[in-house]
Amino acid sequence: MIIIIVMEVATSWRKEAPAHYLLKIDTFSSVVSSIKIQYYESCVFEACGYKWRLYLFPKTTNNEIPYVYLSLGISEHDNNHLPPNWEINAMVRFFVYNHQKDKYLTIQYRKLCRFHEINKFCASNCLPYDTFINPINGYLRNDSCVFGVEVFVHIVKDQAKRETLSMISKQPNVPNTFTWKIVNFSELTGNSRHFSHVFPYAGYQWKFQIYPNGYVGWEGKSVSLFLTLHDADKYSSDWKMYVRHKLRIRNQVSANHKEMTWNSKFCAANSSWGWHNFLPLPI
Repeated sequence: MIIIIVMEVATSWRKEAPAHYLLKIDTFSSVVSSIKIQYYESCVFEACGYKWRLYLFPKTTNNEIPYVYLSLGISEHDNNHLPPNWEINAMVRFFVYNHQKDKYLTIQYRKLCRFHEINKFCASNCLPYDTFINPINGYLRNDSCVFGVEVFVHIVKDQAKRETLSMISKQPNVPNTFTWKIVNFSELTGNSRHFSHVFPYAGYQWKFQIYPNGYVGWEGKSVSLFLTLHDADKYSSDWKMYVRHKLRIRNQVSANHKEMTWNSKFCAANSSWGWHNFLPLPI
């Protein structure tokens, strides 16, 4: 589906033919009368390193007035090198040849046209249909007419800083509970830290971090337990992630487990979140 969005344009005349694409139609009346042709899509042409298509709407009604429309479109299928979230700003000129003047009516946007993933087209209501088909006006001669387009991509250094926020909900049939069984816990002595195996969740790699004898201010007083993002240094310096997580130490005698839940901001400055005083040590 092509959505026509018409912007403010300026018109002028020139002798030179369009630099990028010309479309000649020998039997315009047949195109209009065909109920199967809402618009005609041209072959692919290249301009400024991108591939484009010209679209002709031979008779489209706007505010109850029929117009001849031209539209320029860019195709992701034709441009397989376009990156995610691509955006192209371009100056676009449409042309309609006038046989009497031997000149091209030039329709140019007053502003740059913005092409992106959501809007891949820009259009111009070139001429009222009745004006175009009237032979006195010179656009249609012997049922033949010529259209054209030029497109010049405006290249500027992208100075905008971009950020993307994604919410990841619990996925059905994907476990979000992970267990780390520590054998011979009493043999873990000193103030050293210990890591669990790495486990995946939501596209990231995680691990547990435990200080059996406590960490920073809680040495000899409490077990310290943390959730850690594995390989956090591979992300950019300004990454951040908000995570709701629950840490638990199971009571193997009763169901009186020790657990804590928190909403934490993981970032480059702090890739581990948990509690220094998670579980008191026996005095």
